[in-house]
Parts: sequence; structure tokens; C-alpha cells
Amino acid sequence: MKETIKTSRTAGYLEKIFRAVNTDWFGGELEEPIITIQSTPRAYGHVTVSKIWKQKGEERRHELNIGAETLQRPIEEVVATIVHEAVHLYNLAHGVQDCSRGGSYHNKKFKEEAERRGLIISHHPTYGWTLTEPSEALIDYIIEQGWSEIQMNRGGGWTPPPSAGGKAGNGGTQTGGSTEPPKRSSTRKYVCPCCKQSIRATKAVNIICGDCMEKNGGGGLMAKKEYAMSIRCYFPGTANNRTQHYPAMPLKDIAKWVEAYQFTHPTAESITVKIWLKDEGQQAL
Repeated sequence: MKETIKTSRTAGYLEKIFRAVNTDWFGGELEEPIITIQSTPRAYGHVTVSKIWKQKGEERRHELNIGAETLQRPIEEVVATIVHEAVHLYNLAHGVQDCSRGGSYHNKKFKEEAERRGLIISHHPTYGWTLTEPSEALIDYIIEQGWSEIQMNRGGGWTPPPSAGGKAGNGGTQTGGSTEPPKRSSTRKYVCPCCKQSIRATKAVNIICGDCMEKNGGGGLMAKKEYAMSIRCYFPGTANNRTQHYPAMPLKDIAKWVEAYQFTHPTAESITVKIWLKDEGQQAL
């Protein structure tokens, strides 16, 4: 993906995310809004109740805004905000009143719909059912899409008070906010290429699958490595000492081969096993 270091590229990236979310989480039912990047000091984003944008030859469209000061949050939080606002669009289209008090208080109708769309919603005493987190299913989806953090942000970055989003009137936004810088992304998923077991980590880690003995390669997918092996057998008082070479295999299989070799060569005095990564030098073990 191209780096999101320009507003045009970032807006296009947000549009791409919205389209995927609309297709995969809303069945493509939503009318696509105009994505904007403006300050929303008391919210991570908003949608407008009215269709305030008009393009030549096209019908009017809603606005979906992502706060310019909140772009560099972890990508799962940005996507959760987009889904949050998409839920408002869905409820608007279906005549469901999910907010009151000027669009800031989120009721249980919002919570119920949002939790059907991959969000975890908690209650805030002032703003209602608005505290928004991505569910495990949504985080898995974000990882599968390969989405990464946005590389630009207005100002030094901050996290606004816990009104995760809401509705605005004819383009109005809310005011206020804190100066706390946003957190960096902590979501990484590692998948073993052999058994497909997966784990999630909060930072880059080097791990080995205990079942398959495959080590991760520093990215989201564990690097599947193959090893070559040679076995040298010594038979006392004979000229039958020999070395046998074996083709590349996963590390987990080497112990099985050695055990089988010992069973089929019971008179061997000693066995020397050498294993090495394919295309790398030998190491005696």
C-alpha cells in the first residue's frame, strides 16, 4: 500500500475502508457518503443527518468525517470509528432513531445494531451507549485486509473525550477535546504456516509454534523454514561406517527421523546428526 502521507491519499484510503466495510458488514446496503477529514474536537468522527454534499449530476450524499487530529490512532480504532458512523448511516436509511440530545446521546438501538456489525459498545454516563471498541471478529477482519496505520495527523495528535462518534446537523461539528497523544497500534496476528494456529500480540515478537517448531519471521506470518539433515553412524570393528543424507523437512520431523534411524540400526556405537537450514551451512548437534 502507498504511504498515507497526503490528505488526498488518506481520504482515498478511508474511502477504500468504508467500501469494504459496507460490502462485508452491511451487505452493500449503505449509500456511499462523502468522506472528509476535519476537526471534530469532541468526537472521533461524525455523520451528517442531512445529505449536505452535492456533486454535479448526482444525488446528494451524507458526510462521514474522521477527526483530523485522530488519524494516527491504531488502525483498528480508526476502522471501528468508520463502522460506528456506518451504523448511524444504516439506521438513518431504515428510519431508526438511535440518538437524542442533538445527536450526542446514543441509545440502546444504536448499541444493538453496532454490536451486530463487529463492535463492542459500552455505556458512558453522559453520551450513552457510545464507547466503541472493535470486536475480535472485526480485528481479525482488519488483519485479513492488511490495513495499516495512517501516517499523517493534524497537530501533535490527541484523544478526544469518550464520544466515539455521533450525528451532526447540517455540517456542524462538536468542540473541545484533550491533548493526550494517540496510542500506536498494538494488534498483530501471527499464524503458523503448518498447523494454522494463530496468536495475537501487542508488539512485534519472535515466537516458535510449540507444535510444529516453526519460528516466526518477524511479520504476521510465521516463516516456514526447512532443514536438511545428515546422519553419520559408527559400527565398532567394521568398515560399515556410513553417512546418509535426507532432503529438506520441517524441524519438527527431525527427531522422528533420528528415532527411527536408531531403531533400525541397533548395533551402531554412536550416531552424529547434523542439521542445517536449507541453503545455509551445516551445524553439528
